[in-house]
Amino acid sequence: MRATVGACLAVVLVLGACLPSNAPGDAGADPNPMTDVPPVDPGNGDPGMADTDIPSGLPIDCMPCAADDECGPGAKCLPVGATKHCLSDCIDDGDCPRSYTCYQAAAGGKSCLPVSYNCVACAQEHPCAAGKVCDFVSGTCKVGSGGCGKCTYDFDCDEGRRCYKTTGAATGACVEECVDNCTDRQCSTCVTTDRGVRLCIPKVPDKCGGCGGATPFVSPDCMTCWGCLNNSHCIVQGESCELTTHSCREVFIDTPPCGWRTCDDGIQGECCADADCTGCSVSTGRCLDRRCEPADLVDPCNGQCGGTSFPVCKVINSMPQCVQCDSDAQCTPIDPLCTCTGDPTFTCLRPDGSVC
Repeated sequence: MRATVGACLAVVLVLGACLPSNAPGDAGADPNPMTDVPPVDPGNGDPGMADTDIPSGLPIDCMPCAADDECGPGAKCLPVGATKHCLSDCIDDGDCPRSYTCYQAAAGGKSCLPVSYNCVACAQEHPCAAGKVCDFVSGTCKVGSGGCGKCTYDFDCDEGRRCYKTTGAATGACVEECVDNCTDRQCSTCVTTDRGVRLCIPKVPDKCGGCGGATPFVSPDCMTCWGCLNNSHCIVQGESCELTTHSCREVFIDTPPCGWRTCDDGIQGECCADADCTGCSVSTGRCLDRRCEPADLVDPCNGQCGGTSFPVCKVINSMPQCVQCDSDAQCTPIDPLCTCTGDPTFTCLRPDGSVC
């Protein structure tokens, strides 16, 4: 083992990078412990090289250096590859920036080392533009994955997320970093991993959790993403939440008393109470979650209405009843002069008031 790592370190000193097969992963499960370490400078570097000021606004980690005092407090100037770089002191990975691991150096304490064992230019000297992240393997800038995106390292995820892996898994999912709470408190919990990193871990095993885009609302069991939970989630006026599919749909009822209205609590809907649905020809007469229940979804008369005399089911005074009509078209076959009275009797009458 030591001969193999010794050869690897020789490559590090010449080429500036060496990725052993058991290189540390990111914020998920702990990697196999390694006893061999990259060389370090136990002293203060080369006193013959001039000190430089610490650049303002740039991270210290991976900054080129010649001596410890160039790195400021809480960091050391150590060999990483063929040159020396500032590495922050640490106790565990929670003390390190993402894409770094807390590594036990050959002399002294632990330091934050890039997971690739290589300080690439985009890590410090040439930082990536906003919206991109530094790939510590290729040294290029790229767009990281969002929530639940597949990842191998932290730098596969966009800013604010790390790669969470379950024990033994080669790949993981990009999850939110946290301090106390997660954005998605329903399906994720802010916990400290075995490596000391605070992450939003999904409550459902093997389920990343979190929703977005066209389906931003998670189901109570945290297994499905929905378009809406109630009408207030449908921001387009004239749409309501279809409770069977949990998606927003256009409301086709647009005449009083079945139009769009604002209820006493300030929330808009198709209805505020059952009374608002009375007389709506395509409704059962029940107001469910600010929407008149469509008649084509539920038959309150349980299929009892039919034939030619009483073909229509209507809810009158909260009671489902079979009635003669709900439109003139159902009366004209009896007599072209007949019309439907509508609410509340729903019967066919002639102009003289006689029953058709």
